[in-house]
Amino acid sequence: IEAFYRRGLLNAIASPQPMVVDDVAAVPELRDLDSTRLLGAGAYVGIPLVTDSGDVIGNFCAVDSQPRHWTPLDLEVLTELAESALREVRLRGAVHRAERSAAAARRATRSREDVLAAIFDSDGTAIVVHSGPDDYRTDPSGNSGGRVACGVVSAR
Repeated sequence: IEAFYRRGLLNAIASPQPMVVDDVAAVPELRDLDSTRLLGAGAYVGIPLVTDSGDVIGNFCAVDSQPRHWTPLDLEVLTELAESALREVRLRGAVHRAERSAAAARRATRSREDVLAAIFDSDGTAIVVHSGPDDYRTDPSGNSGGRVACGVVSAR
């Protein structure tokens, strides 16, 4: 029976709708849970934390040790606190994504710098453009046709 009640409670908690219980003792699915007894819960409100994609990632909960009527103002304040908690979750996600992007940019910059360091020596690098593709077999120009342009490129 405990597992059945827990499944029912988990389904309620995973719902995108708030769960408002003025008297936990009047709801057997809640009253009989070990966690309810441990908390000494007399009243409960769970405001779901719903992502932009519609996923419920948790609940912002309030528990009173005595049964009580949750007023519209109580629910408004708890809903605002839940939205604040969800904004914090979103902000932490954005910070994490920004840190990953910054790390990737640092790796790309290092790679670019490593490539440039390998290409450019103290007196620059000669570039020769040929009229055809390199066949990757014939040296020195890979049977790539006549020169179209050439020059020296140096790092600043």
